Amino acid sequence: MCTRIVIFRALAVATAASLIGCARTEPSPGGEPTPDLATLVETRQSEDQAARAETAAFTARMQQSFDNESRDAGWAAEFEKELASSYARDRTVPKGALKQVECRTSRCVLDFSVKSARAPAEAHTAILAWLSGSQPCGFYLEDTALETLQDSRFDQRVYVDCER
Repeated sequence: MCTRIVIFRALAVATAASLIGCARTEPSPGGEPTPDLATLVETRQSEDQAARAETAAFTARMQQSFDNESRDAGWAAEFEKELASSYARDRTVPKGALKQVECRTSRCVLDFSVKSARAPAEAHTAILAWLSGSQPCGFYLEDTALETLQDSRFDQRVYVDCER
């Protein structure tokens, strides 16, 4: 049985107003001063930068693992066809967004590109629901799409691991 792995990096964007309520320089009940707003913002930025670096390193390892895997022609061709057919049958996903499916021995890479008037976050959610509900393997969503969900389009790479 394959364990589903979905990694999301949600960037919490706090407004200055909400941070100001937490920021004070007088001592807290324990006697230590509470960090001021600038310190809180600097800490958040530092944590975000570290999370981005960790995510980028993990994504690079996923790509390298895929690149290093040899191709089992029989399994790969069958699973590529199965993934493409399953996506085409699903009525909730954005049509034509699945641009490429490439499988090896136990891993696949799926590339999506969504360009439509439909809300990108909605399309992203539909793709995620398709992956979660109809695929027997674990998967990892590359982090690039989160930056483009505000635009009218997004590109997404998904790594699928079937642990065969």
